[in-house]
Amino acid sequence: MVPALVVELEKRFQGGPTIQASLEWSATPGRVAVLFGPSGAGKTTVLRCLAGLDRPERGRILFHGEPWCDTQAGVFLPPQQRRVGLLFQDYALFPHLTAEQNVQYGLSHLPASERRERSRSLFALLHLEGLEQRGPRELSGGQQQRVALARALAIRPKLLLLDEPLSALDAPSREQLRGELRRLLREFGVPTLVVTHDRLEALALGDDLVAMEGGRVRQVGPVAEVFNHPVELAVARMTGFETVLPGRILRREEGLATVAVGPHALTVLEPAQAGDEVFVCLRAEDVTLGPPEAAPTSARNRLPCTVVSLVPEGALVRVALDAGFPLVARVTRFSREELGLAEGRPVTATFKAPAVRLVPRS
Repeated sequence: MVPALVVELEKRFQGGPTIQASLEWSATPGRVAVLFGPSGAGKTTVLRCLAGLDRPERGRILFHGEPWCDTQAGVFLPPQQRRVGLLFQDYALFPHLTAEQNVQYGLSHLPASERRERSRSLFALLHLEGLEQRGPRELSGGQQQRVALARALAIRPKLLLLDEPLSALDAPSREQLRGELRRLLREFGVPTLVVTHDRLEALALGDDLVAMEGGRVRQVGPVAEVFNHPVELAVARMTGFETVLPGRILRREEGLATVAVGPHALTVLEPAQAGDEVFVCLRAEDVTLGPPEAAPTSARNRLPCTVVSLVPEGALVRVALDAGFPLVARVTRFSREELGLAEGRPVTATFKAPAVRLVPRS
């Protein structure tokens, strides 16, 4: 299948980083791709180049074969010719216009009756009825977000671009609107690219993930595939593998591999493609803690540990362990009390072979 969106660009910033992004994406109706990575990875720069707000020094952007930008051929379509809907991080609503006027802002070329009809249908779809004549300052954060989304959709875009769409909201609102935003994006049927550095948002909103770090695209694929099977160390770290350690594969047999990590030999699923030198990656939530005398379980990896520190994280507790190498677990507050976890206490850490991911160590 020919990819609908092709991006190959280089964007330089004076005295700053150089962004070199290359990706291909299907961009089918209603599908959502998340540009994911830490601050400074280049996510928003890619989004702005797609929108036509920034011009790359070199490269090209093709959408369904149409060149939006081709520096070699001297092609650069302005934003209005690309018909891209853009939702900014701060929503950028015009404070002197009503909600309805904001939504109709990009429709001046249409008759007044059609402008009203488009905004009316979007206000109904986004549950904004009755707010048409309010100014942005009279709207809640969630209402402002939906008005800004309605404005981006009013032009009937070919591609929708959302830059950190939930970051301006408080934590309870973000949690509530994640699922609603995902539902709306599916209903609109417009291919969408979302920028976020938040892992929960990436998992909740995306079908596909574009992992970026250091101005480069590191991995592209379905969200679950990238999160569960990172191809390099940077992707493993950004997708939540707290324990990352150098290891060496000692042997492979019957679909399993034995990996030396510090003083221990761990049993893991045999990697499809990896040399003997690897990084051993493990998420904290996949590590189970028990008392030193805990009975054996089905988990193949069982390590005696000492608690190094405990850090509350909301309803959970992050437990740093010394297992002969640094290991991180995450438990509930109830489990902490039940196990009597405290600094210096001995515990047993167990985890299953499929929980461990091996990343090639070049």
